[in-house]
Amino acid sequence: MSDVHSHRATDSRVRGRLGPFELWTRGPRRLRNRIFAAWLISLLVALGSGWLAMSLGWTGLSWQLGATHWHFSFYPPVLIAMGWLLWFGFSWAAALAWVVGWVLPSVGGMPVGDAAFYALIDPAGIAVFALVYYAVPQTADLRIWPNVILFVVLSFAAAIYSSLGAFYWAQSVSVAPTDLLRLWQGWWQGYLLQSLSVLLPLVMLLDRSFRRWQARTGLWSLQLPHSASFSRITASVVVLLSAFLLFTYLSVEQIDGILRVASLSREPAVWQPLSAASRDAIGALFWVVILILLAVAVFGIAVFRYWTRRLQRSRRALLEINEALREEVQRREAVQAELYREATIDPLTGLYNRRFMRSWLEKELARERRHDETLAMLMIDIDHFKKLNDHYGHSAGDSALTQLCTFLQENVRESDIACRFGGEELVLLMGDVDPPSAHRRAVDLLEGVRELEISHDGERLPSLTVSIGLALSPRDGTDFDSLIQSADDAMYKAKRSGRDQLCVAGSDNE
Repeated sequence: MSDVHSHRATDSRVRGRLGPFELWTRGPRRLRNRIFAAWLISLLVALGSGWLAMSLGWTGLSWQLGATHWHFSFYPPVLIAMGWLLWFGFSWAAALAWVVGWVLPSVGGMPVGDAAFYALIDPAGIAVFALVYYAVPQTADLRIWPNVILFVVLSFAAAIYSSLGAFYWAQSVSVAPTDLLRLWQGWWQGYLLQSLSVLLPLVMLLDRSFRRWQARTGLWSLQLPHSASFSRITASVVVLLSAFLLFTYLSVEQIDGILRVASLSREPAVWQPLSAASRDAIGALFWVVILILLAVAVFGIAVFRYWTRRLQRSRRALLEINEALREEVQRREAVQAELYREATIDPLTGLYNRRFMRSWLEKELARERRHDETLAMLMIDIDHFKKLNDHYGHSAGDSALTQLCTFLQENVRESDIACRFGGEELVLLMGDVDPPSAHRRAVDLLEGVRELEISHDGERLPSLTVSIGLALSPRDGTDFDSLIQSADDAMYKAKRSGRDQLCVAGSDNE
């Protein structure tokens, strides 16, 4: 089921844009040849259908709806070009529309240079669709009803821009104001009618199949959900509003021209047709104003929904980024904590290591000197530890050392620092302590170790004893090395005196 949803999502997100150069450089040879051949066939069909429309008079059809006469021209090349625009891109559609718009007028007698300029008008109308669909790609999905309404609005705007060709065409032949109005109305009304009655149903019917085919080829890239830009959307709004303003201006100008001609004649045979033409133009203008209001509402809703979704996606993305950053910060903090632990904690005993002890002691000695306080160091060595290892094994020795260190950690102040100096030698640092208190705590440790029960794998091990050397700063040393040396000398003195006792640096008594 998830694959189906994924496939549908891919179909709807395939961007209907693949330039000829991109196809030539990236496309497989067989597929490339087929697409270029299809374009050439489409060009020939467009030329043939356009010539047929001109020959059969499909450009001057009319019908009456109520009291209003409507005029329209049926011109198939525009439909063919629009198909290439929606599924392949503007370059294909504009090239096809320009070639047809240049060849047919040239064959009809228009100078070649004028025909080349005249041929730019249909691509200008097609560009309206391209601009909006490239600005907001999601609106090209005509399975959504607001997009269908937007398609109607775009068709009208494109029809207005393309209908400018009627005025250019009228310059090549002399036409009366009434005929010019009908020619212009037929141009834009025909464009709009064939877009809605032919192109829209075909696109709605075939679009999904084309998107799936595009997805299978792998040539069409996926549109990014945030690919639209504010500048493109603004340009689209400006183009659409310009089309409506242009239509209003042309309608008023045509009505004004007809009324000027009608005012010069009192003959009913002259002014009545002109009056009817003015009425038709005013009726068309009324309905277009309604369409404008609808367009503003629909396009405004579409843009609002788009930017709302975009802001929601941005918010979700920011939340995801924040969550990812939070997790990354936690991960890095955990890594830093682990690195700090590895750098400062002895892995076997859980006591601080020698590196940390040196760093802490140097800072603490400086603080003690500033505040005229006393720091005590106990150098602790386990008696006959080598015999324990040799008799019970190193695993039992490690277990005994670990249990002794646990006892030491549980019987020190929170401010004291217990360290493993090396092997079975341990150091306890006590800041801001007077000599009698330091001596009493050392004696307590001696007695506590004697009473400590040691076991390994369920087997009771012999009781441990320790030899302790006590040194005080600043009396016995003012820096790391001198204080260590004093405590170490006192500890070895305790060992030489029979072990399991405390010796104070600089003293012959326990």
